[in-house]
Amino acid sequence: MQHPEAAPELPLWSVHDASHDGGLCNGPTNQAHVATASNKARQSPRPTHLRYATDTPPTGNDRALATLALHFLGVGTLEPGRLAESASWDRSAAQTTVGRDEILHQLQALTPPISLAVTQIVAQGKTTTVSGRLTRDGQPPALFCHVLRFTDPAQGQIAQVVSFEQEERT
Repeated sequence: MQHPEAAPELPLWSVHDASHDGGLCNGPTNQAHVATASNKARQSPRPTHLRYATDTPPTGNDRALATLALHFLGVGTLEPGRLAESASWDRSAAQTTVGRDEILHQLQALTPPISLAVTQIVAQGKTTTVSGRLTRDGQPPALFCHVLRFTDPAQGQIAQVVSFEQEERT
């Protein structure tokens, strides 16, 4: 029987270290902590349990791109310079947000999930897709997908983000 406050375990092929990218750090139980003062007001009561549930652990650029995408779930802090001035964010159940400052404002209002498993990272040219499963406090598990479109193949600045989140059907 599960303790009522424990996050439901997500089935994983393997669990990989999710540390040291984009303001995330590891605790003894592989927890990602949001450590900046600007995020303290929006932190959930518990830190997000972050796992990479892929066939092989993400390395280098894939890990950095996944961390970048997870900012759009409220995990960590997005560096403002990573967004183009005229960037847009399209997401399910919300109006399109346009402009760096407006997107950063929306990100600060997000409550991070309590549990998160990244199951796929695909990067090609100017586009990266990161998808997986998450659990929010008091809600059933959901699937998520973020498509990041960059201004150039070097992937320095995000021009557009398209985000989907849907309750998982059983």
